[in-house]
Order: sequence, then C-alpha cells, then structure tokens
Amino acid sequence: MKLFQLMPFIRNRKKHWEHVYKRNAPDALGWYQDYPEMSLKLITAIGVGVDGDIIDVGGGTSKLIGTLLDQGYKRLTTLDISGSSIEKAKLNLGEK
Repeated sequence: MKLFQLMPFIRNRKKHWEHVYKRNAPDALGWYQDYPEMSLKLITAIGVGVDGDIIDVGGGTSKLIGTLLDQGYKRLTTLDISGSSIEKAKLNLGEK
C-alpha cells in the first residue's frame, strides 16, 4: 500500500483523536492514570537513566512526562496525532 492510499485513513484518525481530546477532560478518558506506575516500572526495568532519551508515543495528556521531569529526567519527547492533547499536556506541565 502506498502512502497516498493511507492518507484518508490518517486524516480520519486525526479527526477522531482531536474530537476525543477537545470534548473530554483527561481524567474522563478510560486509559487515564493519575500515576503512570507501569510505565515507570518498565522504564526502570530496561535501565533508562535520567540522561537517557525517552519518547512517549501516543502520549496524549498522560502524566508520564511530568512525573519523569519530577524524577530528574530531561531528554523527553511526547508524540501524539492530536494537537489538542499536546496543548492540554503543555498546560498541565506548566513551567516544568
């Protein structure tokens, strides 16, 4: 399958996630975690130190990045198809 054949699917997915994040508070979403315990355990288990690079793919409004910043991690990136979720995540992080 060619990339141009995937574009309608990608556009529809983006619209879907924009709708989800614009209409719902982060803690109203079924996958919301106040504390990302399992993700933190996995990061520790694979041995990524505070100077390691971490990318949170599909991070949305997750609290993972904020929690990692609080623990001293610095090289962090969040990737999400929804610009709305990224904007909400930035607001939640504040000056971190």
